[in-house]
Amino acid sequence: MGAASGFGVEVFDKAQLIELGTGGLLGVNAGSTEEPRMVKLTYTPAAALPTTPTWCSWARASCTTPAESR
Repeated sequence: MGAASGFGVEVFDKAQLIELGTGGLLGVNAGSTEEPRMVKLTYTPAAALPTTPTWCSWARASCTTPAESR
């Protein structure tokens, strides 16, 4: 489902969780009859965000770049 929606999906099993040092998660899971799993979802948007930050002022209606605000 995650991969079909454009997410990268990585599932960690018990051995991987031990290797990662997730003692808290493993400790909580110790009371369960099910093996622990952790799912990591990653998303990379198709369009990159603008690299130039803008500085908006609530007093003005327009936004400016840092160089323009000097």
